[in-house]
Amino acid sequence: MVAGIDFQRLLTGNTVTGVELHIGKDGSETYRFTKLSKTKNEISVSDKGGAYHSLAELAPFLNAKIPICLSITGKDVIFKKIEISDITHETELLETIFPNVNAEEFYLQSVTTSVAYFVSVIRNIRLSEIIEEFQNKGISVIHIEIGPVHIAETLTITESINSRSNLNIGNASFDFINNELTNCVLNPTEFVDENIDVGGEIVRKSELTAFSVGFRYLLGLSPNQPTVSQLEATEFSYSSLFKISGLLAASILFCILVGSLSLGYINSKKLDGLEFRLSENKEQIMKVAQLKQQLNQKRESLFYLGMIEHPKSSFYADRIGGTVPSKITLQSLKFFPLQRNKDQFEKTLRFDENVILIEGQTPKSVVLNDWIKELNQFEWLADITIISYEQKPEKGVGEFGLRLILNTESDVE
Repeated sequence: MVAGIDFQRLLTGNTVTGVELHIGKDGSETYRFTKLSKTKNEISVSDKGGAYHSLAELAPFLNAKIPICLSITGKDVIFKKIEISDITHETELLETIFPNVNAEEFYLQSVTTSVAYFVSVIRNIRLSEIIEEFQNKGISVIHIEIGPVHIAETLTITESINSRSNLNIGNASFDFINNELTNCVLNPTEFVDENIDVGGEIVRKSELTAFSVGFRYLLGLSPNQPTVSQLEATEFSYSSLFKISGLLAASILFCILVGSLSLGYINSKKLDGLEFRLSENKEQIMKVAQLKQQLNQKRESLFYLGMIEHPKSSFYADRIGGTVPSKITLQSLKFFPLQRNKDQFEKTLRFDENVILIEGQTPKSVVLNDWIKELNQFEWLADITIISYEQKPEKGVGEFGLRLILNTESDVE
């Protein structure tokens, strides 16, 4: 008895192209690709290449008939390690990174070990923009991974690491103990590009990100996928089904024509049966075409919503959240707080558009001071003031409050 067949994966085929997109601090893009195929219990590499500095450079090396598994790292992806003891449920992960935000604005992936959650976050608007660039080139993105941690999962699954080791791969440094990831630190410095054995396949470290995202898809190790890539995968599946149905219909028609020419004496009852089968396949083709049209309409609506401009609060939340040390826990992030009216007869509500208030906890004041120094490097901040700090011995932490004054002359667009 065969159960649990994934027909969508069956229709997308056993060959994919893993693509790495790394976005530098200056917004520059670097692409690498690895084409992988699965036969029975073996996954092999048939082609690879990089580095390309635009999608236009990469596109000629991609086959529109082979779907893309995309890994995104770098500037637009916020990565954070959150200790298991710091939260009570996975639903709190986003709130820990960005307090008081709308969860629908973000796409989050996480990897859980016995010691921590390794979380990667990207804005849905930015993710839609990236996928739309591929679609404009006629390329289908059916699987997405963000952040560097999927590489570590691939290495542990294939038992490609020693019992205790450290590896620098791409822009990240990984620590492992007993084949389990214990720490990951983003490290923009150069690393030695050398070969690494991944389940019997020899892969260069610089190629490992593109290899990993395709490898994981072929093994069925898919994290939660954003709506936009689910639509792409479904559309690609229906496109494959449409082609298969078309070939089947053409084959049947060909058989009818050949039969009528070379076997004129064929039984009329058999001919009627073939024509009936052809009619059934035509109906299937029409249904597939209707479904494809509906999917295109949904996708166009999704990308229309993706064209909404970034609010300033989103800009500030991204920058602040990306600098929070692992030892600091944010409890609130308030943008443009309500001003208190000195005149008791004044009833108009006024908001201070140049102020951000932050509340949080830290085990040591020196950690807070170091973070403030890092925040002071932002040109759009004019001043940072500690408005409160109270040590809580029973909790082993200090509770603090910060007041951030925005630089009105800075352009954040």
